[in-house]
Formats: sequence, structure tokens, C-alpha cells
Amino acid sequence: MAARARPTLGAPRSSDTLVVIVKAPILRTDIKGLCTRLCGLLDGSDAPRVVCDVAAFADPDAVTIDALAQFQLAVRRRGKSIELRNASPRMRGLLALMGLSEVFVFASDEMR
Repeated sequence: MAARARPTLGAPRSSDTLVVIVKAPILRTDIKGLCTRLCGLLDGSDAPRVVCDVAAFADPDAVTIDALAQFQLAVRRRGKSIELRNASPRMRGLLALMGLSEVFVFASDEMR
């Protein structure tokens, strides 16, 4: 059996936006480590805005949504805003089903 690739966060930086690229898949056991990594990126940036690119999640699940909710909490606790970019229709549907569609802001997908 092949080893599962670990999810990662990549973060190109600019002065006003921290872009976080989340790689799939995410297991529940990955969430704490990803949040710790995200907090480190947030603490090292003065950018008031975070854009979380979720293009890697064509087929997200409840664990993915849980991770994004945890990211949202970490970002907001630091007084920053967060937007999701490249959210698939399935991800938007899951967010709505879980009552979180009004909580997340969706960035324009043309920001690439």
C-alpha cells in the first residue's frame, strides 16, 4: 500500500494578502498540525487578509469543512479576514448543508 501524501500549506506572501494553498487530502488527525502551521504563517505576516486556495478539494468531505472552520477561527482570532478561493460546487454545497455558507466569504477566482 502506498503512503498517503501529507497535506501541506504553502503561503505566497504580499503586503496586504497572505495566500494559503491547502493540499488534499486532509484526515482528522492532520487538522491540529495544519492549524499550528497556519498560526505560524499568520503570526509571521502583517497582512490583514488571508485567501485560502482550496482548488485541490474537488471532492471535499466533512473533515475538509472542519479544517476550514478551524482555519477561520485561527484567522479571526488574530483580527484578520479570510476568504476561500476556487471552492468547488460540492464544497459550497457542503458548507451550506453544514450551516456555514454565510460564515465564509468566497474570493474571486480570477485572483490567480
